Amino acid sequence: MSSPVIQGLQASGFSHEQALGVINRLIDQQAYTIAVDEMFRLSAWLFIALIALVWLVKPARNAGPVDAGGAH
Repeated sequence: MSSPVIQGLQASGFSHEQALGVINRLIDQQAYTIAVDEMFRLSAWLFIALIALVWLVKPARNAGPVDAGGAH
C-alpha cells in the first residue's frame, strides 16, 4: 500500500523508485536547511556571549605611558 504522496507522484508519471527518490531528496533538503538554521542560531548565541565577555573584561593597566617613538 502506497502513501497518497507516492500515488500522486506516480500519477504524474514517476515510477515507484523515482517517487521515493523525490521524497528522499526533499527530506535531505529539509534536513540540510534545519542544520544550517541550527548552526546560525548557535553562532548567534556565541556572538552574544562574546559581546558580554568583552563588556565584562577590564582593560589592561599599563605601568606608564606607551613609547610610540620606535614606530616611526
